[in-house]
This record gives sequence, structure tokens and C-alpha cells, in this order.
Amino acid sequence: MDYSESNNVLALAAAMQAVSLVDYIAFTGKVKHKESFKGSINSLITPNKDSVYQTYTSLEYLKLGVVELYDYCKPEEGEEPRLENKMKYLNQLNYLSKMVNKDSSLAQDIAMALSPDKTANHKKSTSALTKYLAQIYFDNFSSLPTKKRIIVVGKQEYLRESKNIDMIRALLFAGIRAMLLWRMYDGNMLLLFTRRKKMFRELGDIMRKTRYPSANA
Repeated sequence: MDYSESNNVLALAAAMQAVSLVDYIAFTGKVKHKESFKGSINSLITPNKDSVYQTYTSLEYLKLGVVELYDYCKPEEGEEPRLENKMKYLNQLNYLSKMVNKDSSLAQDIAMALSPDKTANHKKSTSALTKYLAQIYFDNFSSLPTKKRIIVVGKQEYLRESKNIDMIRALLFAGIRAMLLWRMYDGNMLLLFTRRKKMFRELGDIMRKTRYPSANA
């Protein structure tokens, strides 16, 4: 099963996963779900496949994103902690993905930095790959004007740690990749509101098939 009929919702779940991981690190200094973190990071060095599922290789690597997006789409959605932060990050990632699509030079620079010969020496560990990907994000997106740059909010004691900075930058980079995939499968921010009930049902079906009721791990 490749879930190709769910490309749109899985790509959005991947973006939601990235911002959820960013938010959790920013406020706790910890990774909420290690397999999902690994899936987000590795997606940056995985070429586009025939489906989003194949790009992430397993729904286990999208677990957090699927559950977080499902919770967001619930008809009886309450005031989830820091939901406003996550939605702000999603909007900003959407903007940056549009920027990459429009700027062929930027897209080429990123593609070159992510080429197999450039990433080969950084694949030995997740931490090494994370640090390398964080540098690519910094080189291409951190120098943007303040209005266009993503400003992560959280506890300063965690936001000052270099390891956390690297993880956050790499995850934001992964979020841009996810939004590019989402746009490839006809995603746009309006769908977050107009297709909310449909996405809720679709995500519920995916969760039942994969038998995971929550992303706490």
C-alpha cells in the first residue's frame, strides 16, 4: 500500500510534523517523537518518489504529523497549546516554498547542496546530517528580511543551545520540502479550512489502517 490517493493530506501532515517538532524543541529542548524527527530529516535527502508515502518510506516516520493534523481537523477542536505558533509557522513555510518555486537560482543552489556527493559525508549519523542541513537552511533563509524570516518562539534557555538551533533549522528546512510536496499535489492554505472535515475523515482512515491512536513516544 502506497497511500498515493492521500498524497495531499500526507504532505500537509509532513509539514505539520516539522512545525510541531520545532515548537516542542523550542519549549522543552526535547524531541517529541524520534522516528518522526528522523523521517523529517531524511526526507530532505530522499528524491521525489511516486507518492509522499514512498518519499518518507513508512508512515511510522509521519506518525506525529498525521496525529497532529488529525487533532487540528477535529470538528470539536479545542484550544490546543501553542496551535497559533504552529499555524504561523505553516503559513511562513508556505511563503518560503513559493519563494523557492519562483527563484530558479535558489532552487538550484539548494538542489546542489542536497546532491548525493554533497551529503555523502554527513549521512553517518542523524546529528551530523542535521547539522549539515541546518547550515543549508541558514545559508539560504536566515538572512532574509525580518518580515520574511521565520522567528521561532520558545524558552530562551533552549533556543540558545546550538544543538537545538541546528534541529530547529533542519526541521524548518524539512517543512519547506513538505510544503513544496503539498503544492505539487494541489495543496494551498485555503484547503486547511475548506477541506477540514474531509481531511479529518481521511486521516482517521489512515490512523485506523496503521493502528496508531496517538503520537506519544
